[in-house]
Amino acid sequence: MHLTDPDINALGDSNARIRVYIGNRPNTLIEHVQPGVFPLMAQDIYNIGQVCGNGWRKVFNVYAKLIFALPPTLGFRDTTSR
Repeated sequence: MHLTDPDINALGDSNARIRVYIGNRPNTLIEHVQPGVFPLMAQDIYNIGQVCGNGWRKVFNVYAKLIFALPPTLGFRDTTSR
């Protein structure tokens, strides 16, 4: 489904504790996306960056930095070692 399709209400987790509104959507196709609220997979974020350019890479990067800047006690960081 094309991410600019009006049947897509949002990308992400419908139960998310933090939600960010961005006025535009990436102009690309992602096969597994369905109408409504639909989560992106890790490779989707990479593909959006590759297809749609540096602007969308920056959006995901800034969002990741915002979440990382929150106190660890809020529980948004993965504390498992890799």
